[in-house]
Amino acid sequence: MAEGLPGAHKAEILALCDEVDILSRQLGDLCRAGQGNSEHAQAIARNLSQKLYELKTRIQNAVVNRVVEDFIDVNTPLKLFTDAVLAPEGILILSRSIVRIFSFFTGNAYPDNNIYYFIT
Repeated sequence: MAEGLPGAHKAEILALCDEVDILSRQLGDLCRAGQGNSEHAQAIARNLSQKLYELKTRIQNAVVNRVVEDFIDVNTPLKLFTDAVLAPEGILILSRSIVRIFSFFTGNAYPDNNIYYFIT
């Protein structure tokens, strides 16, 4: 999971995974030694529960941030729309996406079978 995330999120999640692993091993060792109900084991279990909750939250936030970064880019469509609107008449638009964005904002339908379009 963490491998596909940017540096800061990846480091936080991997560090939490390491902490969860250490706490799990400590609790397992205490349980195997017959000390699963001891105060020390209960403290480790509480700490483990807290770290697992924190890990879940960090993973959720990282996934949401990744989706937002990958799929929501408000600046590019607005810039393309602005460029299309401000372009002098007869200027060649080289991108099909510009025409789609222009069509979306203006409600005008443009043919989609060519890569190049003129705004007239």
